[in-house]
Amino acid sequence: MELLTKRLTIRSPVIEDAEELRGKINDFSIVQWLSNTPYPYDLGDAIGFINRSNQAIKDSAAYNLVIEIEGEIAGGVGLFDVNEVGGELGFWIASKFWKRGIATEASKTMLYFGFKQLELKTIKASFKEGNEASNKVLKKLGFISIDQKLEDDEIFKQRVMMHFLEIKSSDYLFNN
Repeated sequence: MELLTKRLTIRSPVIEDAEELRGKINDFSIVQWLSNTPYPYDLGDAIGFINRSNQAIKDSAAYNLVIEIEGEIAGGVGLFDVNEVGGELGFWIASKFWKRGIATEASKTMLYFGFKQLELKTIKASFKEGNEASNKVLKKLGFISIDQKLEDDEIFKQRVMMHFLEIKSSDYLFNN
């Protein structure tokens, strides 16, 4: 699977990406904001992610893709927990690529894919308290806050305040 923008290639991960993915994700400044991503992140974690992601795409259950810019992996973006009504958007950007609009561009492309190709009605997203970068991206895309609650972070063994947002296809398609 591949989606293209003016500067990004958003594609299915391949096994050859494993070492580069491991290197990019094995960064506490990234992992601290992700859910269910181990730290340290080793090669086996990357290979498992690639295999699970490709199976989920075949099953139409999730679309977890890598973001590539000029031949280098810049991050990941995906729709997961996809069903006949909706799904959830998630993304991460390697620290080298922060503050370049990549998360917004890639996420906008995934929203378009979800609403136009998959015909989803609602896409949800969430972020941990303190992750202002993700909050800004989601607000810029038109997500609205729907809830917040304390949840257990199984990786870091702590309670975190999670913020939950959503966007409806009618709102997104009308404004884009």
